[in-house]
Amino acid sequence: MNNYIYQNWLRGYKEQHNEEDTLWYYADMYNTKYDPNLGDIAVQKKANKFLKTCTSSKEWAKFAYEHDLEFQICKMDGHLTEAYLHQDNIKDITVFFLDEDDDVFMYYAFKRENNGQYFLFAMVFWEWTENKKTDEDYKTFWKYLFEPNGNVQVIEREKDAEEECVWTSKQPLNVESNWEERPQFGDWDGFFKMKRWADGALDEAFKGQNITTYIKTAAGTTIAKTNQPYNFLAVAQQEEIAVALAKAQDYHKQGEKDKVFKVLQKAYNNLPKPKENYEATSQLILEVIKYHNLYNEHTEALDLLEKLEKYLNADTYFLLPLYKAKTYFNAKDKQSAKSHFNAFIKAKGLDVLVKDYPDYYEIYQKI
Repeated sequence: MNNYIYQNWLRGYKEQHNEEDTLWYYADMYNTKYDPNLGDIAVQKKANKFLKTCTSSKEWAKFAYEHDLEFQICKMDGHLTEAYLHQDNIKDITVFFLDEDDDVFMYYAFKRENNGQYFLFAMVFWEWTENKKTDEDYKTFWKYLFEPNGNVQVIEREKDAEEECVWTSKQPLNVESNWEERPQFGDWDGFFKMKRWADGALDEAFKGQNITTYIKTAAGTTIAKTNQPYNFLAVAQQEEIAVALAKAQDYHKQGEKDKVFKVLQKAYNNLPKPKENYEATSQLILEVIKYHNLYNEHTEALDLLEKLEKYLNADTYFLLPLYKAKTYFNAKDKQSAKSHFNAFIKAKGLDVLVKDYPDYYEIYQKI
């Protein structure tokens, strides 16, 4: 049985909070200034009341686990911290693995799915330089993104480089070991399991791959370094999409609903296969979602979200929570909308939402 301590790990200082400071941290977080970004207000009030008399960080962690609130656990190797687990306010669980210098060299991120189980959807690790002194001394950053259907995407970026490489798996990975049952409190061993795939399994999934290199511009946009036909539309095809979007808008103004969807479906059907990497595919799906919402057909709009997730590019995938949030908001499911907004804010920050996506921020303020 592994030894776990229910205290926070301070990544910047590379040390543990003691029990008193851990409890103070959560008491300050769940005080009377309740924040909708931290979850249900009623649960926050309950947490505030609980923390006023709580004297054990383990008891707090148990309460937080049962109520989907934030907490941390440190896995110990003797008196040294080997790894730590963090549950955030949107119910995701991230496990951080520490090296001999107490720097995070890798982490696994788990999302609780509709079946109640957790799925390891992201793995991130850094390749250190030979004379590493701090966690800024790395050569390469790697990010693996997993889907329940076995699709895998890998992003490789060298430190300070203007380019990054993106790979998409050519055959499904066996992701059975990506799943974790929701454990009883205290039974954390499954989350901390580091070796999850058979030797060579990840490499096997990428045999025969097409590699596309992207350039990050100073403005933060992404352009293709190599314009491979497999991934990108020709100019004439792009113009065809633009015409279809314009026609759909005109038909909508004229009240001809059937023609709106007909012209968009025709444009979608004319896209060459495979569609997975086409920006136009996701653009068309978003347009169809928009029109379904305009016609109050929210069930149809929600059904398209899964298809949208499949067709988004790596460089637009981070916007998926915003697309989902808007669709759920239009469907009058504010709770789901809020959770997706929180996912975006966690990844990119509230300031990015306010500055770069004001239309979505306006919706966010209404929740």
